[in-house]
Amino acid sequence: MKAISTATLSIALILAGSSAALAARDFSALTNEELALSRGSLNNESAETREAFRNEWKKRISTMSAEDRARFEKLAGIDRSKSSEENENSGCSN
Repeated sequence: MKAISTATLSIALILAGSSAALAARDFSALTNEELALSRGSLNNESAETREAFRNEWKKRISTMSAEDRARFEKLAGIDRSKSSEENENSGCSN
C-alpha cells in the first residue's frame, strides 16, 4: 500500500511540474523597458509564452503616446520599414 502511495505521489509531482512548465509566463509585472528588452529572447519559450508576450506588448503599445511608442519600438528592435508580421515574429518565432 505504501509503495502505491509513493508511486502515486511521484507521478502527481511529475505531472504538476510538467503542467507548470507549459504555462505561459506573466509579463504584466515587467516594466515597459524590461518587456521591450525581453523581445528577442523568446525563441526557446513555449508557444503560449510567446503569445502571452505578444498580447502584453500589443496592450502596452496601444496605450502609449506616440513618443513612448517610438522609443520602446526602437528599444525592442522594431523597424517600421518591415511589415507588421515580420516585426511581430522578430524574436519570438513559432
